[in-house]
Amino acid sequence: MHEGLCLLKLELVRKSFRGAVVVEDASFAASAGGILALIGPNGAGKSTTFRMICGLIHPDSGALTWSGNPISLLSKERLGFLPEERGLYQDITVERLLIYWARLRSMRSDAIRHAVELWMDRLEIAPYRDVLVSTLSKGNQQKIQLAICLLHSPDLLVFDEPFSGLDPANQDLVTNLLLEQADRGAVVVISAHQLALVERLATDVVLMNKGLTSALEGFGRSRQLPPTASDRTVVVYLKGRHTPEFADIAKHSAKRDHLGRLVLTFPASGLKELASALTIICSCDEVLDIELDRPGLHQAYLKSVSNYQSGINHGS
Repeated sequence: MHEGLCLLKLELVRKSFRGAVVVEDASFAASAGGILALIGPNGAGKSTTFRMICGLIHPDSGALTWSGNPISLLSKERLGFLPEERGLYQDITVERLLIYWARLRSMRSDAIRHAVELWMDRLEIAPYRDVLVSTLSKGNQQKIQLAICLLHSPDLLVFDEPFSGLDPANQDLVTNLLLEQADRGAVVVISAHQLALVERLATDVVLMNKGLTSALEGFGRSRQLPPTASDRTVVVYLKGRHTPEFADIAKHSAKRDHLGRLVLTFPASGLKELASALTIICSCDEVLDIELDRPGLHQAYLKSVSNYQSGINHGS
């Protein structure tokens, strides 16, 4: 977990609807200055968990606390929640909508104008200030929702699919804004299917599947990935069709991919063993070039979900 002050904590939180368990004993913690990513398949219970954190629904059992106290005591003025579904008033201009939400957040009148101008500028929606929300694209409406969440500088930000509807340039814009919010000391909790962005953003990653949670160790900006934590892949470009056997290097598997490259996969090992193998590979006359890779969050996600399903299928 990120090493900042732990503020948000879930312990064995459970929620069911009409007898169907949606969240089962969910447990994780998020710290000031950190970005916790809750990832998982559709229907895993992520949105329900977010709604419990934000006080929109209440858990059946378990503890959900902020700074050691029940999270229900956290003032709504200190919370920013972006739901997955869009819920903006449509027949109102962008500027008037942001002013309306700033007033709902109990912001001082002298601070509202500055905050509205700031976030319209930061999220590049100032040109639409006098435009009806209903006429805007999905991406621009998403940015309006983000502005609403950020206007009042909340201590806790809960974003359910913040990159929905955004093009790559705006994904980068929102990524940088979330990093800024963490840097100022906010607790940021997100859920997103764009795992490459999650890997850039998160200080901690929690997998949720079938209502259950587990930390994905070794991922997150606050962690140093142990050298023996995962397999390593070496892609070898060859001069011709002859496939070298590399019998002298450590245990590995080898196969040609659809592009004709030789893909060598090494089980988790130390840097010394890998360096020795690379020396042998690079000294081979048949080798033109190599690429070195380590499985990322995408592969870890697929493996974790697959292993979970396999366990269910076998009754474990």
